[in-house]
Amino acid sequence: MMRFATPDVRGVAVTARRALAADAVVVVAFPESGSGPPVVVSSAGLGEPQAERLGPALEAVARALDETPTLSVPSLLVDDAVGAWTFLRVGYAAVLATVAAFEGEPVGAIVALKSAPGTFDNEELVTVFARQAALSLARRRAPAPSVQQRLEGLAALDRLVLSVSTFAELSAALDAALAPLFDAVSTGIMVWDERREILQLLPGAFRADDATTAACSVSAFDMHSNSARVFTSGRAYISNDAREDAALLDRYVERFDIDRLLTIPLAMAGQTIGVLHIVGGARPFTVQDARQAEALAPKIAAAVELSMTMFRLRTQRRLEELLADVAVAVASGQRQEDLVANAFAELGDVIEASLLAVVFERGEPIVHRRGEVAPALREALLAEARTEPGMRAYVIAPGMPEVDRGGGWTAFHVPVQLGGRRLGTLAALRTRADPFSQEERHAMSRLANLVALAGATGRYREGRAELALLHERQRIAEDLHDDVAQILFAAQLSLDAALEGGTLDAEAARTTGQARGMLVRGDTAIRTVIERLSSPPAADIGHRLASAVSSVEQEFAQAIHLELPAEAVAAGKRLPRQVSDALVRVARESMVNAARHGGPCRVTVRLELPDQEHLELMIVDDGVGPVGRHGASRESLASLQQVMMSHGGTLAVRRGPTGGTRVVASVDL
Repeated sequence: MMRFATPDVRGVAVTARRALAADAVVVVAFPESGSGPPVVVSSAGLGEPQAERLGPALEAVARALDETPTLSVPSLLVDDAVGAWTFLRVGYAAVLATVAAFEGEPVGAIVALKSAPGTFDNEELVTVFARQAALSLARRRAPAPSVQQRLEGLAALDRLVLSVSTFAELSAALDAALAPLFDAVSTGIMVWDERREILQLLPGAFRADDATTAACSVSAFDMHSNSARVFTSGRAYISNDAREDAALLDRYVERFDIDRLLTIPLAMAGQTIGVLHIVGGARPFTVQDARQAEALAPKIAAAVELSMTMFRLRTQRRLEELLADVAVAVASGQRQEDLVANAFAELGDVIEASLLAVVFERGEPIVHRRGEVAPALREALLAEARTEPGMRAYVIAPGMPEVDRGGGWTAFHVPVQLGGRRLGTLAALRTRADPFSQEERHAMSRLANLVALAGATGRYREGRAELALLHERQRIAEDLHDDVAQILFAAQLSLDAALEGGTLDAEAARTTGQARGMLVRGDTAIRTVIERLSSPPAADIGHRLASAVSSVEQEFAQAIHLELPAEAVAAGKRLPRQVSDALVRVARESMVNAARHGGPCRVTVRLELPDQEHLELMIVDDGVGPVGRHGASRESLASLQQVMMSHGGTLAVRRGPTGGTRVVASVDL
């Protein structure tokens, strides 16, 4: 009579059923005495009543495996098939079975069943699952090792977890702790990445460099991978001849020079978080090694989970400090270029980005490179930042050594915007297939906002400085006019009176005439200086608009918001003097109209460059006064329209959808 035992290999049965696309998988254990029926220790897709009914057929399969290690029957409709009629009566038409042997000793078997005739998927994996089940069955027979004393050997790991700052340091600490326990050469931890559904090898694993470990990841659903099978089944696996073991992926065996391998699942609070690989030395791994490693697994899993949480919190704290420093730098008026360069240098270290860049809509990008980045990959990232304005995040899988040394890469793009207007794109690149975390992406989005604010603040400070300079020039011009020019003019009048009085002799008259000539020349020079100081350069429309805004603000006590993008001001310098005069006149007249007739309102003056051929000046207010309500306003606007038309421009005046007035003047460049 078949009976169920402790189902400690159920994970193997469930995983094998999925990989083989079977309707049921049964794991049986052979009796240690060699006599008696096999015992069903676990199954997937098969209940106990069905197992009882299949008892004779399973015993027949077990006897048949004495002659052939693997039994594959695609159709049980053949009369001489082993246990055929029993399987068919229960509802199964195909069977695949193999011996589960550990270190050459058969300890059980694994049997897969299908309702429909035909071959199984991935039939070659049945022997792999059998060896994994054999380790668990052999583990049941072996006495439990005394690990209490050996756990003390890992006490140092607890202290090291609190002192390490990288996964590479954690891997080194784990190597040192496990080496004397298992005669281990090295270790490697793969952690479960739920977002990508992969197992990723942590830095420092197998004492390899970061580029190599970053390129090592496997899908949790790839049953050809030893890591995926152990993770999914929750059972350990031993290979004492890794180079000849078809259950291991050749590329990893060769890359990390593995001869012997013990792999165990790492679980914490009932949740599997990854797997631990232990690379052995000259001594073969035993069942006792597997039991001891499984006993240590919760302690190691806790150390890994604690380290991951601690590293994540440290990264968040450093990102917050970085953003706070950038905000202070913006407030203190640091130049945008210096601010971005300093922020990128620190940010690159925190998030381990190989390249960070701000690609502006106009102007040269600011690029910071950390480590080696292939020129082709760098240019591709910058080109994408220029052409893709939206937020984007993606990961490229390993496999392009001509571009990224074969380790893949991940990229993140976020727009740099101010007031809904896109100024450029912040782009980040990491030369390994490891996506930026949510915290890292959020920090870069906030940094993009600060970069935009730094540019606006810089332009505002420059505008205020230029406006202050303009006011100082005007003050000096007024002082010269009120003092020096008037004195010179009074001196000229005195000399004119002396010359006209006729009381001077010839020599005195000649000398006085020379003095008057020099006074005239001096007066001319002073007035030339006054004119230059009081008049901004003809094409400098930015200065002139700032001066007009300041004048209206002082005259009407009306706050006015001025927006002068650098590219628009630069383009405005190409305008002829008369066109600049017309635009400034439109701006002043519109601001005065808003201040006089709009009531309490907000006024915005904005210079824009919609394209490379046109320049637009907008004056927008949200006042209550209708367009042209005042007679003088209507006449002045009509006059301004004529002025703009005479210079090949246009002037449009519209009522806002919720009130107020929008004046738009457009000219050709």
